[in-house]
Order: sequence, then structure tokens, then C-alpha cells
Amino acid sequence: MLSDHSSDEGEDQPRSSDQAEERSENRPYITIPAASSTKAHASYRNLRQEITIRAGLMYDEPSVSMPVSDTVTEMHVPLPSCSTASGIMRNCRYGMGRRPQFGRNVGIDEASIVAIRNRATPNRRKIVDRTPTKTFCIEYLNGGRSLLTASQDNKLRIYDQTGTRRRYVKSKEITVPFIGWSILDFAVSPDGNYAVYSTWHNALFQCDLRADVPTWQDMPFESDETRFGVFSIKFNSAGTEVATGATSGLYVYDREIDRCVVKINAHDDDVNAVCYPDDSSFTILSSGDDGLIKLWDRRASHVQPASIFAGHRDGITYLDTKKDGKYFLSNSKDQSIKVWDLRVASDRIGIHATRKAVGGQRWDYRWQMTRNFKTTNLPGDSSIMTLRGHSVLHTLVRAKFSPPSTTGNRFIYTGCARGGCLVYDLYTGEMHKRYGCHRSVVRDAVWHPYDNELLTSSWDGNVYVWRYDNRGPTGADLNMESQVVQDYDSTDEFDEPVPRNRGRPLKRSLPPVRPVHHQLLNLGPRTDGNTNRVQMKIALEEEETSSEEESRDDTYAAIARRHRRQRS
Repeated sequence: MLSDHSSDEGEDQPRSSDQAEERSENRPYITIPAASSTKAHASYRNLRQEITIRAGLMYDEPSVSMPVSDTVTEMHVPLPSCSTASGIMRNCRYGMGRRPQFGRNVGIDEASIVAIRNRATPNRRKIVDRTPTKTFCIEYLNGGRSLLTASQDNKLRIYDQTGTRRRYVKSKEITVPFIGWSILDFAVSPDGNYAVYSTWHNALFQCDLRADVPTWQDMPFESDETRFGVFSIKFNSAGTEVATGATSGLYVYDREIDRCVVKINAHDDDVNAVCYPDDSSFTILSSGDDGLIKLWDRRASHVQPASIFAGHRDGITYLDTKKDGKYFLSNSKDQSIKVWDLRVASDRIGIHATRKAVGGQRWDYRWQMTRNFKTTNLPGDSSIMTLRGHSVLHTLVRAKFSPPSTTGNRFIYTGCARGGCLVYDLYTGEMHKRYGCHRSVVRDAVWHPYDNELLTSSWDGNVYVWRYDNRGPTGADLNMESQVVQDYDSTDEFDEPVPRNRGRPLKRSLPPVRPVHHQLLNLGPRTDGNTNRVQMKIALEEEETSSEEESRDDTYAAIARRHRRQRS
């Protein structure tokens, strides 16, 4: 739930984040800036309005949901066989063409499709694979038709969708040439042909996924440090550059000229996350263990951050952006996710407060329990939303925006050290779903770009795919008890038998064949003037029971059958 709302008419006016009370970290909730923070509060209202439009939440009645054809692009689909949401989604998913109905085309706009999909988010678990090692990263390939995983056993595994049930079957297993403790991160090029991974080493390693025999290429960085690791990798939209966050700063590697072109000592500590805020390569976001987020403009003549965003009380583990050049999020070791606006930067008060809070931390999230962090905002916090309820321990847990094409960026989903994946609803301010069933920390999760499908990978070695099933549970907490496997689930998990239609008529058994009395048959024409053959049904039965092959058969069974017919 939201701890504060905007001051629009007709809405409640609860407490602001500055007045929020201490709450349990196990209870998910969202806070927004107070109305006194003019820029941040206005940015939150703009974000909420954008979610309302893209997710189809302004449509209360079907009559209002039909937009004007000359102003909104419509997706034409045939009429569904039923009025259920699953039927509409099925027609939209397979992209069938137009079907005229009463001389008109039936159309549904993209926002209405998103609204229908958001009512049927994944609720059933399928097991993709079980490995005897920790799974660190997971990503979709080929537009969502395949997936790639990275594990601690020096393996990259590719799974392809097969069959009508869209089951993921392992098609390729690639052994990496070098590893230091584990694969820390990997990224797939925009064309889906190359994968680049990083580890505790002063170089990246690139592989061609199309080749039957993998060929590797080193992408080295000039560094003399004995302790050098790359924690984050991101491709630009063109696929020509790779931005990385490492122990000694921010690096940008140019794939076309095959060398490092940018090196910045961006932070006072390790750089854990980097990302491109839009489709251009001019600006880069970086963050690390110092708790600050910095925006770098490569067009500037000086090596100074263009903006700094402050508000976290501990180091940052991951960054993700909506790719619209405005909004991005950060996941932190202070057990919170913050949503930011690139146009609303922090001042000196916020930067000083963040550095002071991070410098006062005396715990290690890798093996110690979570501290009791304060839930109030730091002075000068310029974030527009703060989400709490998940746990960030042991590793760099990731959080991401849900895709715009299927959800309208309505949700934020994140891994959790308690063995699950939490989905926050930015519109209602509540926890939408909690995907459990893992026995260890869930480090990475990814939402399908064009379908209601969610993948989760964990340190327990399991990779799960979550899809919607109308026979599945309807609650928000999808733990192990909600995913009980029945006795008949043998060939496919949760493959329940189709219930029999009670209204279907049963097949009646044929009546027994009665012996034919040849004396009653009149094979000639009738004397009453009717030229139709009599007892045509009996004649057909007679024809079936006597044949030339049977008359020529001299077996004991054939002789007995002829003898019984003669006696009758």
C-alpha cells in the first residue's frame, strides 16, 4: 500500500514519507515524497499518470475503451470465441488478422490489451532445469523464444521453446574459458548473436552463440590491480559498445575498434551497476558501494558527473531503466528500491547525508543478518518512490521494470534473499505477487518481453518459469504449498486432466444381432405395387455375415458358424 498519495481531488491524503512510522521489513509497502518536495512529488504524479495511460487503467467501461481511430493506432483482432479474458488474450497473442463483424472491424487498442494481461499475471510454476551449482544470471534470447543461464560451474546453458506447451529444452551447453569463483554477469547483444560475460578478471570474454563450436574473444582492460572484477555489463542499443562497472571504476569497451575507450574513476568504492538511460550512447548511469548514483555525459569536455542522485543508506546493487530517458530504479543493500527521475537531481544536502549514512555502516551483507534500517527518507532525498519488503543479502540482487508491451511498466519485480521474487504494483502501492518455491536467494529474474511469463533463477540451482493458468492459485503469495503437484502429474508438471463434459451424450451400444429367418424374406417385388426391397436393414446384416472368403474357409470355426446358421 502507499504511505502517501498525490493531492488530487477525490483521493485520500495520508501521511508523507517524512512522517512514516517504523514498519516491519517483511511487510511490503511503498512510500512517495511529501508535497513539500515540489519537483519529486510532481514527477511522481507524472509517472502515475503515465502508468495509468499505458496500462489501460483509465478505462472503466468497455464503451469508453474504444479510442478514436484517427488518433490511436488499433490492433485488429478477430472476435474471441468467448467473452473471457483468456480468449481475448489468446487471439491477441497469436496475432490473427481482421474479421469483419456486421460490416465493421473489431479492434482493441494496446492499452486495453495491457489491462487484460495485467489481470492474468503468472501464477503457475514450471521447472526449466535443476543444476548442482548456483545460477547467477538469466536472460531471454531470440525475442523470447530461448533463454540463456550462467552458473558457477563454468557453464552457459541455452534452452529453446519446443512443442505446443512451450517447454524449455536444453539445446546447448557452453564451457567458458576462464572463471574466477563464478560468472558475475553476462549480457547479450541486441541482435542476439553474441554473449559477453565477466568474472574476477581484468578482461571480458565474448562468444558467438551461432557457432556449433564456441569461439572466444578476449576484451581486456588496462589495469595493474591484483583484485579486479567486473560486476555489471550493459550493451548500448546499437550493440557497438559495452559499458561495465568494475572494482576500479567505469569502463566502456568499443567492439568495433576492439579496445577500451572510456575509463573513469566514478565512485569511491566498487562500481556494482551501470546502465544506459535511453537508446543513445551519450549518457551512462553508474552506482556502487558508496550509495550514490551518477549520470555521465560523454559529450562534456570535463570528466565530471552531470547529475548525482542521493537517498540510499547503503551500497547499491543494481540499476534498471525504462529506456525513456526519464525514469530509472536502483536496488540497495538498505533493503529498498528507489525510483528516480533524471530531471530531479539531488543537492549537496542529500549527497552529504548519503555519504554520512553509508560511511556509518558496520555490517557486511554477504554473511550478516539485515540491520534495522530506518524507513524515513534522508534529508535531500530526491527519489520519487521507495519500495520496501524484499531482502538484499549475500549477493548483488537485481530489480527491474516490467516490460511496457505486456504490462505498461506497471510493476517492479526483484529477487529476494528469502528465496522468492516480489512484484510491486506501482499503481496501487501494494505487493502484487510473491513468487516463492526457491530454497536459496533469488539473484536474478526476467520478464518475457511480449508474453505474461516470468523466469527466476536461484542459488539453489533451480530455474523456474512462471505462467498464467486459470486452474492455478488466485492468491498473491505463491509459495510451495500453492504449487502442490498432484499424483497424476507425471509427464508435465501441473498437467491436470481435462474435465469431462457432463452434458455430452453417451455412446449407445448396438443391439445384439438377431438370427435371420430366411422364410420371412421376400426377395421379389411386392404385390401391393411398392417396388422397394423389403427388410433392407436385415438384408444388409445378412450380407455382412456371409462372404465368399468365409464359404471357402474350411477351418473348424467356419464350419461351426455355417452349421449354426443352417439350424436357425
